[in-house]
Formats: sequence, C-alpha cells, structure tokens
Amino acid sequence: MIEGILAIDHADETSGVPKPLGYLVPRQGAKIRARLHPWAIAGVWAWQAAWSLLAAYPAAALVGAAYGNDPRGDLPLWEPGAHALLDLLRTDIHGVGAAGAGAAIVLVAASLAGLLPLAGLMTAMAHATHGGRRVGASRAIGGAIGSARALAGLFIAVSLAEGLAVAVAVGVGEVTEGSAHAWLGEARAQMLGIAFGIVAIVPALALGVVHDLARAAVVRLQLGTLPAWVAGVRAFRRSPSRLVWSWTWRGIVGVVPVGLVALVAGRLAWRGGVALLALAALHQAVALLRVALRASWLARALRTVELTNEG
Repeated sequence: MIEGILAIDHADETSGVPKPLGYLVPRQGAKIRARLHPWAIAGVWAWQAAWSLLAAYPAAALVGAAYGNDPRGDLPLWEPGAHALLDLLRTDIHGVGAAGAGAAIVLVAASLAGLLPLAGLMTAMAHATHGGRRVGASRAIGGAIGSARALAGLFIAVSLAEGLAVAVAVGVGEVTEGSAHAWLGEARAQMLGIAFGIVAIVPALALGVVHDLARAAVVRLQLGTLPAWVAGVRAFRRSPSRLVWSWTWRGIVGVVPVGLVALVAGRLAWRGGVALLALAALHQAVALLRVALRASWLARALRTVELTNEG
C-alpha cells in the first residue's frame, strides 16, 4: 500500500538530477535540518531501544538468575578484582556463550534492519510534500523502502572494506611493535605500534564519512549503489577536512555524556526505586542525544551532496 501511494520514480542514475519521489519533492538544501524533525528522530531512537532490549535480555536474565536475591543487584560483578564476574563466567560458561551469541546475532540483524528507519529519517529531512509540508511517517517509510536495496549494497560493501582496513591497521601495529622491540624495549615498542595502528586506521574513518555521503546521495538524488558511491567520493573530495571535522565533533559530543552517565551508574546501579528509574532515564537520554547528533550529521551530508550535485 505504501509503495502504491508513493509510486517511486527513480532518477536516471547518470544524470544526478534529483527527481520527485511520488508525492514528495526535494526540499531546499538550506531547509534540511535535523531539528525540524523531532518525531522522526524519536522514531529512530525507539527502534534502536527496542533492538537493544532484545539484545540485552538474555544476559540480563542470566545475571538475574545468578544474583536475583542479592540486595545489591549486579554490583558484585563490578567490584575490584572482578572475582564474582570471573566466577559467573566459569560456572555458567554455556549460558554466557549462548547469551553472547544471541547478542551478536541481534547486533547483525539490527544493523541491517536499522537501514529502514535511518532511510526514513533521511527521507523526511530531504523531502517535503508538494504543498511544502513535512513528510509523514508512512511516506517517509515508503521512500525508505525505495532506497533499501541501494543502501543495503552500500552497507555490505563498506562493511567489508572497513573490516579489511581495520585488519590492515592491526597488522601495521603488530609489525611495527615487533620491529621496534629490540631497540626500544617492550613498553615503548607497544606504544609505537599502537600509534602507527591508529594512523593506519584513518582510512577506515574516511570510509565511514564517504559511506554516509553515499547514503545521502541514494536518498536525495535517488541513485543506485555504484553511482551513489561515486557521488559520495566526489562530495568528500571537495571538502575532506571540513567533513571529517563535522563528523568528528559530533562523535566526541556523543561520547562525553556516555562517560558521565557511567560515573553516575557506579553510584546508582545497586539501588532500586526512583534511583533505578532515574538511571534508566539518563541512559535513554544519552541514547536519544546520540541519535539527534547522528541525524544532524546526516542532514549535513544531505546538504553536501545537494551542493555537489548543483556544482
């Protein structure tokens, strides 16, 4: 039904000209702002929260069975020395393994399934109705369905490329450490290896930025996988330092509150009642902030590919 409402009209992938998306039209670049779409951001947050609960439930159930009667909850697991944690891992190794495997499966499934709400958010930011109104949920999801194939192709290709880049970075670090061990000593050689490994992983970070630009090209310009990647590379080449910084500062801002909430969690984790509810609210507030920052960056990516297309 959604596809029938939208009647998605794909653009000629060689022209790079934005085409109307059924009843939707491209929004002016200056009006592509994440703050104009709080409900779309909340929808992505709710989707991610649901998958997070699904991934965490087996581990939570395992810990609850082991420490459900302890008045301190799971606090013993995080005490200095980690004796309780090691004991749990030793005595219930099969349960821990099953919980870990289940979480890994959910993580992979969530990564693929998360392309749909992400594309819906980008569609809502990049398009408007013919009357200039904001895109509703059904039309945003319909646009996301139309972009799903190209986005999935980008996700698979870039994931493989980033995995290879990380493997190369680890290899560079190991080789550097091994080569310098004889004349620098173990500690300094290890630090040098880590430094070289961090430098070698920079291409993987650049791939992530180009990936988001290519995603923006899929949604904004209605391109296929390969043309969208070309458009993303072209957009990145025009202003690499600004785009990397735009991506980086949002990442830093998103990490800082995680550390602050972790400090608070150490004081409230074993308490119940209002304290536990406050801790849960803090966790979800940080998750919502990170989604909003992600949306802000994707809005920047949409505006960037629009300017590149016009140029």
